[in-house]
Amino acid sequence: MSPTARRWLIVGALALVAMMVAALLLRRRPPRRAQGEGEELSSTEPGPARARRPPRFDESAAPRGQVAELDAGLEQVRAAQAKARRDEERACLTSVSDKCQFLDPSPEALADMARCGILRIDLPDLDATEARPDEQGHVSEEAEAMAQATREVNGVVRDELRGLHADLGLAGDPAPRLSDLLEAIETGLPRADGPDIRRRIARERAGLDSPPATLTDPTERYWRLRASIGDQYEQALANKVGSARARALRKAHDGWAQRGIYVGQCQGDGGR
Repeated sequence: MSPTARRWLIVGALALVAMMVAALLLRRRPPRRAQGEGEELSSTEPGPARARRPPRFDESAAPRGQVAELDAGLEQVRAAQAKARRDEERACLTSVSDKCQFLDPSPEALADMARCGILRIDLPDLDATEARPDEQGHVSEEAEAMAQATREVNGVVRDELRGLHADLGLAGDPAPRLSDLLEAIETGLPRADGPDIRRRIARERAGLDSPPATLTDPTERYWRLRASIGDQYEQALANKVGSARARALRKAHDGWAQRGIYVGQCQGDGGR
């Protein structure tokens, strides 16, 4: 074979090998996607400009937004419910009704009562000194114990009120009925001193102040006596029927028979 023929044979073989390599490379390369199918064209590919990938929709974004809105709505509902409960509790501070707890107020209620000078008082009927029979006309041991406690507290309170009656220089003799005597003395007291004294008692009930060691002012003696009658009667009754039963009898109707609320002026919080 001549040298020229040999050169052409080598060139042809090399061309054939190149074609085979090109074919293999083209087979392994992924097909080019058309613009708009959501894939970005390779930066190495020729063309006037790279096609941009359209923004993908985040399927979790919508649920997250809805959850956030629900949480915000629930928080508003909770805040409104808390405010409604707070307003109801404040309204109950000065209300005697079946919807409002009178006896054993919460620490929060006691703090509000101290701030507003609110004094709650529950009294038994101290003029009912005789035991009341039941429907069959029988007097139970408990009814007799309650009557004995009433007579004891009646005597202590009457002595205190007679002393106040004399100190205040009220006209006439003390009224025979204890309820009338209480009213007469309260009417004869200087009204300007009452709110401050009742506020001090309310603060003591809330644990904010301590009671004074001695009492000389007639107005303060009266209000402290009146505020303590309910507790005095419960203690006298507990000495006869036990502490648990005495407490149960007082709580049965959320306080003794006569319940009252004295309201003062609130301090702070917009006067509420």
